[in-house]
Amino acid sequence: MRLAVLVAAVLAAVPCAHAASIFFPEMPPTDRCETRDGRPGLCVSATARRCAAFPTLSSLLTLRPRVCRFDAIDPIVCCALSDRLFLLGSGEYQRELPVAEPPRGVVQVGTAPWTALVGLRTAEGPLAWLCGGALVSERVVLTAAHCAEAGSAHGSLAVRLGEHDLATDTDGATQEFAVQSVRIHPGFQQPAQRDDLALLLLDRPATVTRRVRPVCLPRQGEPLPADTLLVAAAFDLSGELGGAQPTATASGGRLTRHSASVAPLRVCSEQFEGLPHLGFIFPQGLMESSEVCVVRSEDAQCSHDSGGPLVTAGPGPSRLVGLRLLSGCQQQQPEVALRLDNYVDFIETTTAEMLEEAKQTSV
Repeated sequence: MRLAVLVAAVLAAVPCAHAASIFFPEMPPTDRCETRDGRPGLCVSATARRCAAFPTLSSLLTLRPRVCRFDAIDPIVCCALSDRLFLLGSGEYQRELPVAEPPRGVVQVGTAPWTALVGLRTAEGPLAWLCGGALVSERVVLTAAHCAEAGSAHGSLAVRLGEHDLATDTDGATQEFAVQSVRIHPGFQQPAQRDDLALLLLDRPATVTRRVRPVCLPRQGEPLPADTLLVAAAFDLSGELGGAQPTATASGGRLTRHSASVAPLRVCSEQFEGLPHLGFIFPQGLMESSEVCVVRSEDAQCSHDSGGPLVTAGPGPSRLVGLRLLSGCQQQQPEVALRLDNYVDFIETTTAEMLEEAKQTSV
C-alpha cells in the first residue's frame, strides 16, 4: 500500500509541461492514448498489473509511463496495445486447467465458464443455436463471422452463457442476452473464411458467477508452437440448425471438452486438400498468420460448433488462442481454427469503439 501511494505521488509529480498528456482532458471515454515513444495504447490501472511493460510497482517508478489520470490514488497509465495483459478480462478471471490429466467427456458445471452459445431468434419459432463463442469481457463475445452474418440475415442474434445441458431448462443458472451490435472483421468476405471473426456486443453486462466468467486473451503476436496443449469445450449443435432439438449424441446435448494439440499447418492442408469447397473458403490456402491447425485427442467426441473456443491448458491462466472453423468427426482428425493472437489489437480497439457507440446511443 505504501509503495502504491509512493508510485502515485511520483507519477503525479510530472513537470507541468506534460499536464495535457497526464490528464488528457480531450480524451474520449474509450481511453485511447499514446505512449511516450509514440505507440497507440489504452489506459489501464497501474496497480492491477495489466501491462507487461510495467510488471511491478517499482518498474513504474523507473520507467515513468505516461499517466492518463488518477482513480483515487491508483494511477491509470498508458499501456501500448501489444503490452496489455488479459486484455478484456482482469486478473480475477484467471482460470487454470490441469495438464496432468487432459480433460475429456461431459464436464462439471462451471467448467469453461467463458463458453457461449450464439443463436437466432425469429418471429416464427423458438431460439435455434447456430454456433459457439467465447466471452472475453462482461459485454463482448467472440464468434466466427460466418455465424454472425448468417444469423443477422435471418433474425435477431442472441447469446446464452452458463449453459451446461441443452436438454433441460430447469437449472435456472443460464443468462440470455440480445445482441445489441455486431462488428465483423473488415477482411472477412463470404464464401472465404479468412479473417472469420466477429464481435458481439451484449445488450447488458453479464453477471460474473461460477458458471459465467470471461477468458483471457493472448498477447498480440504471442507464439503458438507445435505440440502446445489446448482444451476445446463444445456442444454438438448439428441438430440445432433450423431450430431442431439437440442431436442424440453421446453427450446428450451437454457441454463436453477434450484435449487437443497444435500441429504444423501442413497437416491440416494435407488432410483437407481433397475437399471440393476448400478452394472457396481458403482460396490462398491456410496461412500461419490467421489459421492454426489442431489435432484432437483420440477420445474427442464429434461436435459441430463453429466459433467454439480453444484455450491453453495450464499452467497459468487459460488464454483464448483460437475459434474453431473447420473440423471433422474422425478420431484424431485435424481441425482448422482462427488464430487469435494476430487479432488482439483489432479485438481491443473494436471493443472500445463498440462500447463508446453504445454509450452514445443510450444518452
